[in-house]
This record gives sequence, structure tokens and C-alpha cells, in this order.
Amino acid sequence: MNVTWLTYDEMVEVMHLTKGSARVLARKKGWQKRPGNDGRARIGVPEEEVAVRRHPERPPGMAPERPPESAPGMALGSPSPEEILELRVSCSVLRAEVEGLKAMAALEREQAQRERQGLESRLAEALAEKDRWASMALELVKQPRSFWSWWPWQGGLRRPSPMGSKA
Repeated sequence: MNVTWLTYDEMVEVMHLTKGSARVLARKKGWQKRPGNDGRARIGVPEEEVAVRRHPERPPGMAPERPPESAPGMALGSPSPEEILELRVSCSVLRAEVEGLKAMAALEREQAQRERQGLESRLAEALAEKDRWASMALELVKQPRSFWSWWPWQGGLRRPSPMGSKA
């Protein structure tokens, strides 16, 4: 694949693009970019792409002509009665579809509200359970420690002698 190294300005002149569209096209197509000796970026544009976009009938730097402002696919002029009827039928079908979607959205909203209420009640129950456990833990902390600690010779008691002396 043969590549021509062009600056963005050269791409504008040769390919009849705007500077912004030249940058977007280079990024979109993934063309290589290198710095030139003059400090300007050079883009590796395939020669086939240059040939496709070259339009000799248009002067360099001039953007392609735009079609007149109209809806895509619509011919200029007044529509025929059949087209008007078809559009009205399409509108009524779309309105019915919108109403159906609104009804579905209302049902989903109600279901979400019910689920939210259920989750809120479960959260309240869990918080109450947490508070109950916390109060039980506080009661255990407030109780006096037993004479015997978890390790028998701590807490004021001596370890029994292995000889079994009675002193």
C-alpha cells in the first residue's frame, strides 16, 4: 500500500476537506502521524484515499456542495394525497406505540415503588436488629467480670501448684 505523507493543510487542498474534518478522518482511519522537518505533523494518507477524494471540478480548499435544506429522502415540492395519508397512518401508529410505552413505564414505576417500600421495611428491620444486638453487647460489657477470667491464673488467682500443696 503506497502512502503519501501530507500535512493537514495539504490534505485540505488535495482532498477538498476542512481542517477539522481532515484531523477527524486521520484519527478515525488510524493513519500514521509523524513530525516533519518543519515541525508540522505529516499524515500517512493512502494514495487510493487521495484518488477517491480528489475532485478536479471543485477548486482546492472549497468544501463539497451541500444539498438544499430538506429532510433526507424527501423530494422538494408538495406531497401527494397518498403520501399525506401514509404519514397520518404512521403518526397514529406511533402515537399508539407511545401510549403503550407510557402505560408500561407507569407499571414499571409502580413496581419499582413497591420494591423500594419492601427494601425500606427490610432495612428498618435490619437496623432494629442491629440496635438490639448493640444493646445486648452493652449489657454484657456493663456486667461485672467473673472472678475467674478466661485464663485461670490471671485476675488475682494463683496458678495451682502441680504438687497439690495446700497453702
